[in-house]
Amino acid sequence: MATRTAASVFGNAVSRVFHPGVSVLAGLFCVGWVTGGWYWSIVSVLAGVVPPGMLAFILKACGVIENIDVPSRGQRVALLSVLIAMEIGAALFYLLMQAPRNLIVAQLAMTAGLAALAVGTMWTKVSAHAGLLAIMVAALVVVGGWSFAPLFILVPVIAVGRVTIDAHTWVQVMYASIVPPLATLLVGWGLLAIG
Repeated sequence: MATRTAASVFGNAVSRVFHPGVSVLAGLFCVGWVTGGWYWSIVSVLAGVVPPGMLAFILKACGVIENIDVPSRGQRVALLSVLIAMEIGAALFYLLMQAPRNLIVAQLAMTAGLAALAVGTMWTKVSAHAGLLAIMVAALVVVGGWSFAPLFILVPVIAVGRVTIDAHTWVQVMYASIVPPLATLLVGWGLLAIG
């Protein structure tokens, strides 16, 4: 019994510390910093968080989504689809602002990762905790190099935590931990290669 309690404490702590809101904010800040310094860090956070946050607030206020934390499958797919459109809009916004090329590449690569997360969401409830952190780390590897790769060690820690508290199955966390960051890496490196 004590082991189960300790495991639950671990899983809940990991889920709180690496909540998608925290991972996305930190990831966007770091991507902006690596690609262009303070200014682009702030722009990256604002462009990546404010529009989706406003959308989530409006959808909840209108009763379209009852609970932002655990929406139904159809709501998750709709929310991710709108989010992907917003992220493509953010890339266009960066282009108009003459953002550093690597920031635009990172934005498009992260959007590919979100699309992979959305595909998984059509099939099952994949782990946003593991998937979004993995996407952020993959984007940092694309624009900042392999020195960011050790951050990937956090992804299985989150995956174990999410399974431990029965929030997800192993298949759900494995998909989120592998497919979205792989899509991010492939698209990011592909865009960098075409120069």
